[in-house]
Amino acid sequence: MATASSKRVGRILTRSRQKLARLQVTEGHKNETRLHRIRGMELNIIMHSLSQLSKGSVLDVGCGDGYLSSLLSDYFQEVVATDIRRAERSDIQQVVSDVLALPFASRSFDCVLLSNILEHVGDRKTAVEECLRVLKKGGALVITVPSVVWKLATVFAYPIDLVSVAVSDSCSGMFDPCESCSDRNQEPSRLNARKLIGYLFPRIHGMYDGNWEELLSYQKSSWEILLQSAGVNDAKFVKLPLYPFRYCSSEGLRKALERLGFSSSNCFIARNYNSFGTELDAES
Repeated sequence: MATASSKRVGRILTRSRQKLARLQVTEGHKNETRLHRIRGMELNIIMHSLSQLSKGSVLDVGCGDGYLSSLLSDYFQEVVATDIRRAERSDIQQVVSDVLALPFASRSFDCVLLSNILEHVGDRKTAVEECLRVLKKGGALVITVPSVVWKLATVFAYPIDLVSVAVSDSCSGMFDPCESCSDRNQEPSRLNARKLIGYLFPRIHGMYDGNWEELLSYQKSSWEILLQSAGVNDAKFVKLPLYPFRYCSSEGLRKALERLGFSSSNCFIARNYNSFGTELDAES
């Protein structure tokens, strides 16, 4: 009986995990405008910090759907967007390429922007070095990456979402306990404590081996160590907003945490080649 119950719970949680993943994709499309607003607000803060940067050329690395690239045209005379896939829009100049091998000559751009891209790259050090290579002397390297606060918020919300989906489906009769989660003919294994704990954590957001490694890597100090390893030794940290997160949308709490230094993203700006190591200095 215990084994049968364990298998049933395993089926429910696995099905719920799969459904939640699909719902999150759908929700992501629905909230695309909200994400655009957030990225636009961040860009305004960043460009205020770069107010002395003359209008020139900018490379938007990992442009995604090209939304930020279109906004960058308000600040720069030339905008080049690059990603491994072409965005479905015609109002931006696009080049399909990998950040680890950018098809541009050295010192081609006045500014290079990486907005929430590094966490999705396996060789992050090489990616930063490649962006430095195509940056002009005196240019600005701008990097935004997720923070520990954002990661903790997703970890906190995930088990609540998972259980909500499981309970909702079970109570509504949508879940068939005789049906396996991914294959009708596959017999699910018995649920044990290790598997149960695994169900309660979200899938990895970036290219990391686990949620714990990702959490540690999202620390401000971890990003600074990464940048230093690539030759960026004195990047300026720019504080970005803390955005409301699920199950805790109190504006008062958000503002209080923001005053304490919490933010949803980390932003680093390096302004000149003197920060980028002896090799590039020697080329001056």
